[in-house]
Amino acid sequence: LSVKKPGVSEIESKNEKNADSINTFQNKIAGDSLSNQLKPEKIAKGMVSKNDSSLKKHTEKKQKHHWAFGVTFSGGASLIGESFLGVNNNASYSQSSPGTTGSGGIGNGGNPSYTPSPINNSFAFIGGVFIEKNISPKSKMSLGISYKYFSLINKVGAPTGLALYQFNAVNNTNSYRNNFHYLELPVLVKFQLNKGKTLPLYWQAGINISQLISSNALQFKSNPGTYYNDNSLFNKTQFGLNTGISATLFSKQKVPVTIGPYFYYSASKLAGKGLYQNKHFSFIGIRTEILFPKK
Repeated sequence: LSVKKPGVSEIESKNEKNADSINTFQNKIAGDSLSNQLKPEKIAKGMVSKNDSSLKKHTEKKQKHHWAFGVTFSGGASLIGESFLGVNNNASYSQSSPGTTGSGGIGNGGNPSYTPSPINNSFAFIGGVFIEKNISPKSKMSLGISYKYFSLINKVGAPTGLALYQFNAVNNTNSYRNNFHYLELPVLVKFQLNKGKTLPLYWQAGINISQLISSNALQFKSNPGTYYNDNSLFNKTQFGLNTGISATLFSKQKVPVTIGPYFYYSASKLAGKGLYQNKHFSFIGIRTEILFPKK
């Protein structure tokens, strides 16, 4: 048998083909390697983008339930009476000393005895700070601390000169302002009444714990006819209820403002005896809240 030996040209042609195949294979390996290097980067970018979006949503959701800081102030009138809204304001009066008669009349034993002048409702103010958070898409809760000022006016005579805050009950022609200063802890819950975001409307309800810190309010003795100060007759701690309707202005701005009518009623009696026996404080006015942006 004879074997045909390949010529030089055939060997060179075959070597060239093998070289092309090797180059093609190497290029493919290099391309795959580059692709594999780029893929993790793309995947990582996708994961980062996805994580950023998830983190953003989580942050926004978390911020909605964060406490926000604000200030509040209310101006209006303080009302006092034995019944709701200060009705029957001067219906009764009692004291530890015996009997009273009409002003300038004759009491027991022939001594002159007097009745107190009417107590009139007057100006009131409440101001404080609070923190607020969303407890659901349509409701909020707030806690705060406030200074509360109530005042009442009655008529008194000339100072007796015997002690500070002591006046005669004869010829009651001078107006006297009885001031009451409280520290208050209010707790409120707000419920949105409408679906609008431009001008949200809220109904609020809550409780208040108040502590009397000072007062120049006058008590009264009918015999002899004298006005005097004695804060020991007051119940220092008061428990009250509040409610109101409010609208939030600039709700889409950084500093929204909420304003509306506000009502407070003290369920506790102001005093157990004296000039303010069995009376309750009420307040009616306009309440304003300013909520500062979250940081």
